[in-house]
Amino acid sequence: MTLRRALVALLAVQALLVAVTWWPGDRSDLAAHALLDLDPAAVTRIRIARKPAEGQPERWLELARGEGGAWSIESASGYPAQASRVDALLAKLVTLEVRSPIATQTTSHDALAVGERQYGRRIEIATAQGTQTLVVGAATSSSANVRLAGASEVYTAKGLSE
Repeated sequence: MTLRRALVALLAVQALLVAVTWWPGDRSDLAAHALLDLDPAAVTRIRIARKPAEGQPERWLELARGEGGAWSIESASGYPAQASRVDALLAKLVTLEVRSPIATQTTSHDALAVGERQYGRRIEIATAQGTQTLVVGAATSSSANVRLAGASEVYTAKGLSE
């Protein structure tokens, strides 16, 4: 009987440890929040670069908002851009929501394709207040890994692809 009581007590302790370990705690870090704090109407310039091939210089696609709100491709001698496509891109970037980070160590950045050496796209968004740079890397087909330049946190953003 003593062995049986000891086993029951051990089972009760294990059940208590499981309950304490898996009990839902504060989930405020899982709430979705905007990654970029931007007003789309305030954006004056968008620059997009992809990782260049080995030994090649980084080339940028540069979009600029001119007078009257018309967008032009500055990297193509000011050729007019389709405003609807630029506005759709801008809306997607401004409404980009993330949850808790998937990585917080800078050593993980290159492996997640959001580092200084390994990345998919680098997007600079300029306003009169300054410039924010977003580093985007491949994740799954319907999401991408994203990181703000200068920050160590990497997030998965759904509805965005590299």
